[in-house]
Amino acid sequence: MITSKSWPTAIVSGDREQVADGLREFLTRTHTGVRPADRPRLVFAFSGHGGHQAGMGRELLTAVPPFAQSMAECSRAIEAETGWSLIDLLLDGGPMTEVSVAQPAVWALQVSLARLWRDWGIEPDVMIGHSMGEIAAAVTAGSLTVRAAAELVCRRSALLETLRGTGDMWAVALSEDDARQAIGPFADRVWVCAMNTGRSTTLAGDPDALAEITAPLLRRRVFCRKLKAGVAGHSPQVDPILCDLRAGLSGLEARPGRIPLYSTVLDRFVDGSEFIGGYWTAHARRPVRFASACRSVLAGPPGRTLFVEIGPRSALVGSIEENLIAAGGEGIALPCLRRDVPELTSMMTSLAAVFAEGCDPVRPPARQP
Repeated sequence: MITSKSWPTAIVSGDREQVADGLREFLTRTHTGVRPADRPRLVFAFSGHGGHQAGMGRELLTAVPPFAQSMAECSRAIEAETGWSLIDLLLDGGPMTEVSVAQPAVWALQVSLARLWRDWGIEPDVMIGHSMGEIAAAVTAGSLTVRAAAELVCRRSALLETLRGTGDMWAVALSEDDARQAIGPFADRVWVCAMNTGRSTTLAGDPDALAEITAPLLRRRVFCRKLKAGVAGHSPQVDPILCDLRAGLSGLEARPGRIPLYSTVLDRFVDGSEFIGGYWTAHARRPVRFASACRSVLAGPPGRTLFVEIGPRSALVGSIEENLIAAGGEGIALPCLRRDVPELTSMMTSLAAVFAEGCDPVRPPARQP
């Protein structure tokens, strides 16, 4: 990465010729931008279930030692709980069709991406976790140890796996009130399980009832998309596993964290000491109030806000941008990893954007020979 003190400049490249071409292009432009003098408020937003794919994180595993070290620690903790090796699965490109495999893998990736950002000197001021993303956020905050969080995510996902195929989840471009109106007579079979923006919700419940609800919406050209979940999370459909989940997490210990975290379950800031078994049992059942979390974060100190989505793919960036516009806030949202973009290139591109927005990395990203 090549930077300039005069202009918000960063060139991301894998070889010398591309750097030279980038510099020549830069020098031919008329530059009117000025790098902000003040650091923006930085938010890590951890995405929920979804976006995972075979071999995710494999390039970073072989190229970036801090990421690899964190993934190895997470893999040992998962293996102690389940008996299978995450590192072996990722390096072999094994499938992640089961909830009990996908969620621990996404959790480990998120913990390691967050640790990589912090190793680069990019520290969050506040964090939000969407659904299971809150488990990785709790580790990053220091409220849960890696071992405790691995037990949590593995036991939670194993129980959710027993429900796979019993429910669906759909993203719909409706406000919470409009979504409840659309549910209408199916209110005992379908529920609003996530409020992502003022105009976007997620519905969960019985597959046939969801098909009845979304069919007229699609005819009206209202955006509706079935999610690859297989489980109607954050709804009454998880009730059959709650007693076992509560019992399995009875020994979970938590402590106050170092970084403020907004709970999308309690709809308020928490210090992390709440993250014991009872919290995560309620977490599996209650709706995700992501839009409210974004509004509350944006209502904080005035100034620019920079959101970095921590996850395997850009799943929250669009919702964050919509919440930014609705709140009249100044800021941007960036993903860590992007579809069809090499992982290290994607991370470096976001690091370059973070620099241009006023955050200074403490060292260039390390790469193994």
